[in-house]
Amino acid sequence: MKQRVPLYFTISLLLIDTLTVALAFFLGYQLRLRSEYQNILPFSAYWGMMIVHVVSVLGVFFFYRLYHRQRSLSYVDQFYAIFGAAPAGTIISISFIASISFSFKNQLDYPRLMMVYVCLFTIVLTSIGRALQSRIQLSLQARGWGEQRVLIVGTGEVGRIVLQKIRRSPELGYRVVGFVEDIPKTMAVQ
Repeated sequence: MKQRVPLYFTISLLLIDTLTVALAFFLGYQLRLRSEYQNILPFSAYWGMMIVHVVSVLGVFFFYRLYHRQRSLSYVDQFYAIFGAAPAGTIISISFIASISFSFKNQLDYPRLMMVYVCLFTIVLTSIGRALQSRIQLSLQARGWGEQRVLIVGTGEVGRIVLQKIRRSPELGYRVVGFVEDIPKTMAVQ
């Protein structure tokens, strides 16, 4: 069970990202409905576009290493990573959708302004969703979920400072199991 906890954290992050990106697409569509454009198709006509967009953004998030476990990533760093990855994912989905649209002789309704809205909503909603998931994860790690054992090299002042910092941050999920002396035994016997 304890070995699977990091996997559960990653799966929850993937689910939250999927939901927030899909919600961003839906909100972008709703914002387009309130524009001056006429003859807007019902949302059911955009399911394929939404799936392409969600898969593209999640794929870019993976290659931006946003699903690799980082215990001490700040909210600002996470926002900047999303700020770079979401537009890249949107551009990939736009290019894929445009190539499909071109293949079908422009029979698909391809709303470019809606994709700008979707990109902005993706950045905002994904940042909020990840912040909430991070808070929950940190509180669970403080209670021992997904804890990782740490061995500190050095028993001197620096080793004690590292131990104090780890003890002051239980939400990182580290448990110190011991110290390793880096001085050979013959020199330590003085």
